[in-house]
Amino acid sequence: MKCYTSGIDIFSSDPKKPAKTDIRCRACGALLTGEKHNRYGSWASAMAKVKSWAWDYYCPHVGKKDHEHLVDLVKEAEDTVSKKVRALIESELKEERRKFNGQV
Repeated sequence: MKCYTSGIDIFSSDPKKPAKTDIRCRACGALLTGEKHNRYGSWASAMAKVKSWAWDYYCPHVGKKDHEHLVDLVKEAEDTVSKKVRALIESELKEERRKFNGQV
């Protein structure tokens, strides 16, 4: 099942200003693919049944078990308050990313 994590493997942008630079997944580093969607923007617009266009950028690896592990490491590094623990998690993330991308 695909489960996206906002700010890690899915990003949204203004429909009039699609991203001009390549957007990469913060978990695995893959180039995200962009799609323009007509969707409800907020709770109020959903209640009013008013849709608007937005660009969504998705990681192509979402749903893979190894990718979910990388996402969990990114979230854990963000959530910890200890700088030493964060450094340890980030070093593990770097190593796991190399394995995921076949660079071992």
